[in-house]
Amino acid sequence: MPGERTDDSIRKRHTKRQQKRRRQQLIRRYSSLSTLSIIVLCVIIFCTPLLDIRRVDITGNVKIETAELEPIAESFKGKNLILTGKGSVRKALSSFAYVESAATKRGFFPPSLTIIITEREPIVQMVHNSSYATIDIEGKILEVGERRTEYAELYGLKLTSSTEGEIISLDDNSKLKTVLGVLESFKKSGLMTGVTKINMENLDSISFNYENRIDGICGPYVDFTRKLGLFREAVTSNKLTENSRGTIDLTKTGKAVYTP
Repeated sequence: MPGERTDDSIRKRHTKRQQKRRRQQLIRRYSSLSTLSIIVLCVIIFCTPLLDIRRVDITGNVKIETAELEPIAESFKGKNLILTGKGSVRKALSSFAYVESAATKRGFFPPSLTIIITEREPIVQMVHNSSYATIDIEGKILEVGERRTEYAELYGLKLTSSTEGEIISLDDNSKLKTVLGVLESFKKSGLMTGVTKINMENLDSISFNYENRIDGICGPYVDFTRKLGLFREAVTSNKLTENSRGTIDLTKTGKAVYTP
């Protein structure tokens, strides 16, 4: 009957509206509960001492004395673990010239922070007044003190300042790019541990001393990496012994000429 079909249609629409209202009520209820849970969680995390850092460990330091880092570790104790990021750690360590980078690890039971330091590698020393500046491959001054024979001496250039943490400043800074290129080439060559002196007084005639027994004559910076490769081949060949002394001329293209 037409009247019965109309009644059924009305009941179905009414039932659907009721179901829709119940779903909306459930969604609002769950949304309110979720919001309340997030607020409670934020209060617990950020407004209570539950996640305050109780222990700080600093590792990776070799050149930097552990005692020097203890005040840094103490400064992070009591701070919120979640809010303590890499930026605040880097800022706290910025006064240490030897720090190249620092990574962090968090522990939650109990709240703890581990700081892993990567130190810069000293490569040469340069004299400034009556002291020596220890420098890394990027030209950054790591420390200033006495002459240390485990590092090669870079001479023939005038260092105009010796402030720890800063890039070296020369009386002629147009030479800086060449200086850094030479240091990088030496490091890549694998010769650096045996080099005792590097003479860059004349950039058209760069030379160095190896193990206090062999002088390397390189000429200008052109093809410098290749020249060091030739030198390495010469000193490791059967033609030279550990007691060989003399000069290796690298100024001739593709040749390493040894003169006792």
